[in-house]
Amino acid sequence: MSSSFPNGNADEIPENDLWQYPFNVSNPGGNVTLRLTLDNWGSDVTWTLSALSGVVLYSGGPYPDLQEGLVIERQWCLTNDCYIFSILDAFGDGICCSEGEGSLEIVNSDGSVLVQNDGQYGEGFVTAPPFCVEVVGVAERERTRTMLMYPNPASTEVSITLDGFGPAARVAVLDGTGRLVRGFSSNGSRLVRIGLDGIAPGLYMVLAEDDGGRAVQRLVVRR
Repeated sequence: MSSSFPNGNADEIPENDLWQYPFNVSNPGGNVTLRLTLDNWGSDVTWTLSALSGVVLYSGGPYPDLQEGLVIERQWCLTNDCYIFSILDAFGDGICCSEGEGSLEIVNSDGSVLVQNDGQYGEGFVTAPPFCVEVVGVAERERTRTMLMYPNPASTEVSITLDGFGPAARVAVLDGTGRLVRGFSSNGSRLVRIGLDGIAPGLYMVLAEDDGGRAVQRLVVRR
C-alpha cells in the first residue's frame, strides 16, 4: 500500500508513504468444502482447520440448537499442502445418534471425499493423519522491486540500478518537503543516471515506482 499528496498537499515525510505487510497466499489455490450435518445441539459444536504449523486458517461454530439435519457448508481455498481438521463437542456426545443423525465430510473440487466421519466421536475428532490437498497449477514468480544507488553521498551524479521494475518505471528526486527536484522515466533501462547540478547540498529522497510498487532510498548531496 502507498499514499501520495495527502489532503492535496506535498508530503513532508515521503519515506513513510509506503506500507508493506507480508501474508501467505494459496497459490495455486483449490476449493475444498466442509459439509457438516448437525444434531439437535449445534451450540455444542466448534471446529478449526489448521496448517501443519498449527496456524488456524478457518474456524466455525457454535451453531443453533434444535436444528437436527441442518447442513452447514463452508468452502475453503487451500493450496498444495496437508491440513488438520478438528471438531469438538462441548457436551461430549458427538453429533450422533441419540440427539439426531449428524455427520461430516470434507470433499475437494471434483467431489472426492478427503475426510469422513459418522458423528460418533464423543468429545471430539481430529484428522490423524492430516488430510492433503493436491492442486494442479504453477505458482506465479514473485517480483521484488529493489533499487541500488551509488555513490551515496554524491556530488555531481548518482547512478541508480533498478531490479524488478516494469519498463515504465519512474524515478524522482524529492526534497525534504516532498517537492519534486528531478524526474525521469527509465524507458525500460535498468540503469538511470541523474545529474546533480543545481541541487543544493542536503538530504533528499529518491523514489522509483511503477504501477505495481515502489522503492525509496535516501540520498545525501555534498559539495
